[in-house]
Amino acid sequence: MFLFTAQAEELTRLKERQSFLVDMAQLGLVFEAANHEHEEQVGVVRHAIRQLEGGLTGEGARTLAALSDAFDIIDERIRMFDPLLRRRSAVFESISGEEIEAFLLRRFDERIKSSKIIAEFSDEFRQSKWAKVKRPNFLGALHNLFLNATYWCCQGPAERRIRLSKADGRLVVSDSGPGVVVRDTERIFEPGFSRRPGGRGLGLYIARESLRGMGYELEYSEKPLSDALGGANFVVFKMEVH
Repeated sequence: MFLFTAQAEELTRLKERQSFLVDMAQLGLVFEAANHEHEEQVGVVRHAIRQLEGGLTGEGARTLAALSDAFDIIDERIRMFDPLLRRRSAVFESISGEEIEAFLLRRFDERIKSSKIIAEFSDEFRQSKWAKVKRPNFLGALHNLFLNATYWCCQGPAERRIRLSKADGRLVVSDSGPGVVVRDTERIFEPGFSRRPGGRGLGLYIARESLRGMGYELEYSEKPLSDALGGANFVVFKMEVH
C-alpha cells in the first residue's frame, strides 16, 4: 500500500512538472513573437522622433525630448527579457563581479531608491570572476535572486539591505529580511511554491535550472555565511565534476 501511494505521488509530481515545462515553452514562444513585434515598432517610433526633431523648437522640442526619454526607459525595461530570448545562442565566457554589480544596479535603480534599500557589494566579490558561464543566463539567475531580496528585505524591522559577497569561493546573495523558515527550505526551489503575495513560485526554480545548465549549483544556507547578512543566504558555486 505504501509503495503504491509513493508511486502515485511521484506520478503526480511528474505530471505537474510536465505541465510546467509545457507552460514555459509556450511562454517562450509568446516572448519571442512579442520581441519581433517590439523591434519593428521601436524602429517606427525612433524614425518618427528623428523626423520631428529638426522641425520643433521651444516647448514643442522640450516635449518631444521628454517623450523620447520616456520611450527609451520603456524600451530598456522591455529589453530586460532579452536573456530569455538569447539563451540558446549565448556562448560560454567569464563575467566579473564588477559587471554583475553594474547590471543589477542599472536594473534595480528605481526600486532601490524608492524602497530605500542599501545595496552592498564586497571588495572580494567585485574583484572576482566566474568562468564558463553564459552571460544572459547567469545574469538572469542573479536578477531573480536580487529581485526576491528586494521584497524580503522590506519585510522586517531591520535596515533594508542586500549584499553580494564571497564565502569560501562561493557567490553569496544575502539580505536583512526574516530569512526562510525551516519547513520551507526543501520546497523553495519547487516550481509553483512561493510565500510572496502574488508570487508564482518560478524565479528560484528557473534560476537553479539555468545555473545547473552551466555547471553551477544554487543552494540555500540555513545559517548566515561569513561576510553576509543575517536574513536569507543564497549560495552559487561551481559543481564538482566526478
